Amino acid sequence: MDTPVNGDVARAITKLFACEKDSDCVIIFYRESNAPAELEAPAKRRRLQDCSRSAREVLGEPLPGHQLVLRYASDLFAAQVKWITENPSAQQPAKAAKDGGSPAPRAKKRAGNSSNRRGTQLHVPLRSEQELPAARAAVAFAYTGEVQVEGGIRAVLEVRRQGAYLQMRSCAAACDKRLVEKLQAGGAAAPPAPPAGDPDRLSAVLELYACAELWPDPELEPSFAAVLHAARAGLAGHFRDALAALNVPSLRAQLLGLPADCLAALLHSETFGADCESSVLLLLATWVGANQGGAADARARARLCRLLRLLHLSRPYPHLVLPALAADHESSAANHESSPAERDSSTAERDSSTAERESPAADHESSAVGWFPLSVVEAAYLCGLATASEPERSTLLNRNAFAVPRLEAQPPGPPEPPQPPVEQWQTYNPTPRPQCLPAGGLTFTWHISQGVLKRALADLQPGKRCFIPGTFDGGLTVVSAWGLEWATGVRATGGQQSATPYVKCQLPRVLAAPGSRLDGFRRPSPP
Repeated sequence: MDTPVNGDVARAITKLFACEKDSDCVIIFYRESNAPAELEAPAKRRRLQDCSRSAREVLGEPLPGHQLVLRYASDLFAAQVKWITENPSAQQPAKAAKDGGSPAPRAKKRAGNSSNRRGTQLHVPLRSEQELPAARAAVAFAYTGEVQVEGGIRAVLEVRRQGAYLQMRSCAAACDKRLVEKLQAGGAAAPPAPPAGDPDRLSAVLELYACAELWPDPELEPSFAAVLHAARAGLAGHFRDALAALNVPSLRAQLLGLPADCLAALLHSETFGADCESSVLLLLATWVGANQGGAADARARARLCRLLRLLHLSRPYPHLVLPALAADHESSAANHESSPAERDSSTAERDSSTAERESPAADHESSAVGWFPLSVVEAAYLCGLATASEPERSTLLNRNAFAVPRLEAQPPGPPEPPQPPVEQWQTYNPTPRPQCLPAGGLTFTWHISQGVLKRALADLQPGKRCFIPGTFDGGLTVVSAWGLEWATGVRATGGQQSATPYVKCQLPRVLAAPGSRLDGFRRPSPP
């Protein structure tokens, strides 16, 4: 429960921000060459002797401060005040930059005058002048208790980082609350509705993931989990389920443009629905096919594949699709290994071959076939799990009874940099995703225009047959369900007065790329 406080006093403190009235110290923002290291260092390693350094470039106007407020709002300011009190002779005025920047002369004069009037200088290191608004907003929070900053997600994250450096205990929580509000205002908490495909609805979530370098360490600041949860809820609420993401053209286009981090958050969401996990695998394969050589690099593919719940695939996938994907992966990996003849070739040839294999174009080609990091042994194991009874599956998944194999951790190469956030592998998750199919099923309407019919039948000879494909509402020629593609149309015979509608089911084209094991199984001939 909040501690009661006199309202008049609280309002008076709020008005003191950036005010000369009753000011007894000055806050100076400066740039130092080691500022990035200082901002990222843990609190116990920060050097409180910053105020004794003389070679500094002042950024912006010094800010009048009030020790009574700042000492209790910021542990860092409290430590600086204590150190200055114990070492009064060590403090020196900050020096303005020598480069003649427009604010430097005024800042130098103001810093000197402030030192003469108030004596105590508190210092805040910044990477650049672009961080100055966030730093001032963090100081303002000490007076107002509110995050007052113009801009979007990045601006709030900048304030959060500055507040963390100043060790303002409640600033992070206030920033997290503001971030959640922005995510929800962008559509994150909207009630379920027919997806509109409006790109603006995703802007806040996309901006959050574009600023991943500003995220705090989740192990040190678990409160940030609420922000990530809101982002995942925003993605899941926007795309709704795998079938909507695949079959609504506007959503499909947005899905294919997602960065890998956003797609990982979507797959990790507990509210993202599906008819079965086969459609989620198809969704991932579709994204990989559209982002080869770009966002879908080897590390991103390995990370995303770990988020598939492979125990809940529909029947064709564990028996056919997974073994074929695993065989393609092992074959692709073997083809990219150097042969003895290649190792004995000239140095120039070796360098050229290495550069080609490591180039984006090489990754582009290898991801079309062999993109799923699964071994043949694990594919067989997953097939057994998928067809086993519940008691048998529980026994097989018991680590004391069987060593559970795992998806390959990562491709060969340098260690993978930290990914925000680190998701738990979902490969053997026993819980399926929320079922998106209503009790009465889904209805997809399709049509064939009169012009298309006339052109198809105009030259049809008596007794000859032709197949006229239909088009689904929205313009798609196929729809996806249960991890398969479904097409419709009519079969007409010359000389007859009626035609026969048909429904055709086939393996998705994205899974049966040329050269893959599934290429021969995709037979698109009509029934």
